[in-house]
Amino acid sequence: LDLFAATPLLGHQQRLLTAIWKRTAHSVYITIRKVDTMRLIIFVICTAFSVAYVESVGIVAFSAGIPDFKTFAVGDTVKFTKVFTNFGDGYDSNTGIFTATKPGLYYFSISATSQRYKYFGLNMYHNEEPVIKIFGNAENRALSGANSILLRLKSRDRVYVKAFWESFLYGESAGSSAMFNGFLVSL
Repeated sequence: LDLFAATPLLGHQQRLLTAIWKRTAHSVYITIRKVDTMRLIIFVICTAFSVAYVESVGIVAFSAGIPDFKTFAVGDTVKFTKVFTNFGDGYDSNTGIFTATKPGLYYFSISATSQRYKYFGLNMYHNEEPVIKIFGNAENRALSGANSILLRLKSRDRVYVKAFWESFLYGESAGSSAMFNGFLVSL
């Protein structure tokens, strides 16, 4: 039945629908509604268990980007305002600061693209110490930079990005040209 090709069914469901299809179109409609309702119920239950699992295990992870063109002065903390993921609520898009909610080994990455004919220079900080940097100076085009690091954090340690040059960052509505990401690797 081509009607069901986009919806995988169990063997007995396929046989049941085929038999009903041969009888009346009305019966097929009712059976499809029952199958779809059951799939919706299963989806809702699985989603609830997934959320409960994430909260019980204590996953800490975030991913945030810059959704439009931004200029940051020397010393400004870069605020990645488009938050894609923030498990554990460690990243604050209002301040641009990630605060560890539990101690452990964390992985962090930053990436950025300059506005055309412009430049950027960014440091990632662990508390008050710069740990990695990215920069780009575009004379006739836009340039990108990326870097990553593993850091051992204590609870309440902070990780954030600051401009060490005046920085002209390219942004887009998808928020994927300038990114700040981090996640707990192990306790």
